[in-house]
Amino acid sequence: MISQNFLKHIRFTGASLCLVFSLSAHGQINTFISAPDTNLFYYVSPRGSVTFKQDENLSPTNLFDHHPEAFNLSAPYGMRLGKTISDINGELHYKFQQTYLDIPIYGSYYTIHQNREGEISGNGKIVTAEQINQTGLLNEDDALTKLLDHIGASKYYWEDSTKEAKVKQKQSDPLATYFPKAEKEFFYNSKNMSLRLCYTYHVYCVEGGRSGKYYVDIADGQILKFLPAEHNCESTSFISNFYGTQFVSTTDAGDNYELEDDCHNSLYGVYDATNDDDIFTDPGNTWTTDWQRSAATTLWGVKKSFLAYLYEFDRNGHDDDDGDIDIYQGVYFESGGNNNASFHYDYFGDDEINIGIGNSSDVTDDYNALDIVGHEFTHGVDAYTSDLEYEGESGALDESFADIFGEWIEFDVMESNDWFLGWDKLSSNGNCHNPLRYFIDPGAQDVDLGGGCTKNFDQPNTYRGTNWYEINGCDPDGETDNCGVHTNSGVQNQMFYLLVEGGSGWNDGNTCHASNGQGYSWDVQGIGMEDAIHIAYYARTVILGPTSDYADAREAWVQAATVLFGLCSNQAIQTGKAWFAVGMHPPSVSDEIICNVVLGNSTYTLKTPGRIKTGDGCFVIINDGGSLATFSAGINVVLKPGFHAVYGSRFRAIDTECEFARY
Repeated sequence: MISQNFLKHIRFTGASLCLVFSLSAHGQINTFISAPDTNLFYYVSPRGSVTFKQDENLSPTNLFDHHPEAFNLSAPYGMRLGKTISDINGELHYKFQQTYLDIPIYGSYYTIHQNREGEISGNGKIVTAEQINQTGLLNEDDALTKLLDHIGASKYYWEDSTKEAKVKQKQSDPLATYFPKAEKEFFYNSKNMSLRLCYTYHVYCVEGGRSGKYYVDIADGQILKFLPAEHNCESTSFISNFYGTQFVSTTDAGDNYELEDDCHNSLYGVYDATNDDDIFTDPGNTWTTDWQRSAATTLWGVKKSFLAYLYEFDRNGHDDDDGDIDIYQGVYFESGGNNNASFHYDYFGDDEINIGIGNSSDVTDDYNALDIVGHEFTHGVDAYTSDLEYEGESGALDESFADIFGEWIEFDVMESNDWFLGWDKLSSNGNCHNPLRYFIDPGAQDVDLGGGCTKNFDQPNTYRGTNWYEINGCDPDGETDNCGVHTNSGVQNQMFYLLVEGGSGWNDGNTCHASNGQGYSWDVQGIGMEDAIHIAYYARTVILGPTSDYADAREAWVQAATVLFGLCSNQAIQTGKAWFAVGMHPPSVSDEIICNVVLGNSTYTLKTPGRIKTGDGCFVIINDGGSLATFSAGINVVLKPGFHAVYGSRFRAIDTECEFARY
């Protein structure tokens, strides 16, 4: 956030940077969630993500063949297996395309995931239609003629001998050509819940027009969807609000340039909320007025957020499905007025980011600093991953993840970060920085902001410590901040800062910045932004779910560090220690008992985050077979009578700090 809203064009309630979260109707998408198959599914989310019950006969590749009724699929609907992906963690992901009459349905897909333990889950969008139009008057040639009349390019790739020669060479086919060939695909119209059969054409323009994939209704030639090709965007420089001269991609619309970036499959356009939501335009592609520059700054920040996720996590847009975002500049919020920003999830249309413009006419107090825009983009990522409920502890985690990834995007783009959310934004008088939150100590008082200004930050840095918003008995419907989501987020922010940078101190139960000797001591060795953000991404996108709380988050982060870097790795240990610093202790575990074994004939390692003990009345013999036997314990190794290492044997006992990496 700074805030999210799920109702289109409703101006937002709640405190500054707050999210109002309500779920849109699902229509005819994932209808199986209304009556889930309890014999097959262990869990079904409100958006159609599922976890399957364990069954040794359950195969990801034929789930839809054997259990179509569980997904409310009946002929002629079907699912076609496309590519299978193996990720860096050894998990498999099977991507299915939904079909009708064996013809693909645009945007309808389902992905089945299988982890290394064989556990199966899934997510995606499966549609059922109330109306299906599969007949029409147009043949392929007539449809193409209407399409080319619409595009109106002066020259196409297939009319260019150089490009035609290249495609023949590239495909090693003398008959290869750029001339559009029709394919069939259904397009789902969510407004009237209908399927309409289309011809699809890939059209590339040398001069004029717009290159990309077009969906043409076979009934009347109406263009139902356009997916622009990357090479069609224009790039121009502008003076940004906070970061000097930057570059932004725009669209040549003929008489004007539009502030719309179509360089990737995700389309981002900026609309003027103070002027009938018209898209920003400029005849010369210069964007020189303050109002234009601020809108361009917002678009630049959204695109930088997109690219950061793409290059670091191979994520295709906030929804990982090339989703578009409409950006509204100058939104007035019912709570906060011009001083807010929000992400708006729209189930049936394009998602939105809304930007407030501050209190002054100067653009330097607008709510489009890079980390703020990255914060809002990240709310979009959460809406399609963990989908944390926006209230209480789960909502605080949602806010914190948005803060964390906002700081990371700032780091990724600027090669440094300041550990304030929104530091670059100035106060309305332009004299002082006016950040929203502070990672180094979320509860710090009288923090120097420059220009003779100071600010108090009143979040907790310790779980249930000072400034903690007590949520027990809190009714989110009657609260402006959904039971403390913008307050309690400080705990995970503090943890993340320590995980990246390290630190030491004392926690007295109220604060992790207590005086020496007060409470318990903590010491964290920073692991750097790169490793820390990958742990955060895995925890949020793979492990956490809608109702996760702080205890779940602590488990998820440590588990993610273990998956990514190994059991008892330094990254896992430091993750646990960072959570320990903010008041979240490791769980207790049972001792690992070793009994009645002979070791030494082959290499043997027993590793546990807890304690290793040889059992009472047991023998544990390390013989002289030449191989090393290792006991590696997070707490300690206890060797009782009955343990015997033969002369010449090789044995090693290691005490580590892996107790912090328990989960």
